[in-house]
Amino acid sequence: AGLVGAYDTEVTAAASQRTERLGVPFVNGDTSAVFLTERGLDWFFRTGPTDRMFGEAFFSALRQTPGGGVRKVAVLYTNDRPGNVAAELTKELAGEGGFQLVKEVELDLRIGDPVAAVAQIRDHPQPPDAVFVIASNPSDATRLIKAFRRARYSPPGILAFGPGFLQSTVLDAGPDGDGLMASTAWSREIAGRNLAAKSVMELYEERYSQPMGETAAGAFTAVLVLAEAIDNAGSVDPQRVRSALLNLDIPGREMIMPWSGVRFDGSRQNAAANGVVEQRVQDLFRVVFPDELQQAEPVWPRQGAGA
Repeated sequence: AGLVGAYDTEVTAAASQRTERLGVPFVNGDTSAVFLTERGLDWFFRTGPTDRMFGEAFFSALRQTPGGGVRKVAVLYTNDRPGNVAAELTKELAGEGGFQLVKEVELDLRIGDPVAAVAQIRDHPQPPDAVFVIASNPSDATRLIKAFRRARYSPPGILAFGPGFLQSTVLDAGPDGDGLMASTAWSREIAGRNLAAKSVMELYEERYSQPMGETAAGAFTAVLVLAEAIDNAGSVDPQRVRSALLNLDIPGREMIMPWSGVRFDGSRQNAAANGVVEQRVQDLFRVVFPDELQQAEPVWPRQGAGA
């Protein structure tokens, strides 16, 4: 009746080309690369936010930092397809928002030194107020986070952008990850306010003996969306399921995600999805943006900034 998957950007791109040829609905809940819903595919649907939505949340959060003095940004990114795309998007959003991009550093971690890359930003004559760090896999993300301490550089803000920055990745970085901001499609603390979501989390954690994370929550949501479409269609016929997906209008109160709901636009992107920005303070992640979901004021500059 349909396919759900597949986290990795390149796997998702390849699999969705195949389902397009087969005429099978593909509901994706955990891959944010913008281009996936810009290919004109008829059978590919994405429930979660895009990188553009995450980036917009980041820049909106920067405008609201204490003192409001964030104007200069830098970008450090891995030289792979997701990293390059996210870096271009970040530069585009910086221009749209009136921020000054003072430095961008591209890094191939197979041959390059992340400490030297961080030092290029540290030694720039115009120190940035915030550094966007972009990585598409957890191992790269960990190396980039740790490179800041090794380079003896702690800017006022570090914004962790990309699928490599899972909560577990930031926690595993130890003190190096303290104060980082990350944009996410799901917040455990916000979900805990919803009784249905709280029940889902408790069942998940009872079964798997670990906290429910963003990837699991995204996959869970995609499965439920596909199931509701099948139910509304009253059939497992792919064409009828696809039509039901196009006509879905699920309110936010019926979901575990901090979105206003699920409503697919002409590109099959959920227009009601959005990103929230969390900041790690010691071993806790607190939502600092948007205002209506905020749990704490951002710590700005981050602890240890300027060291």
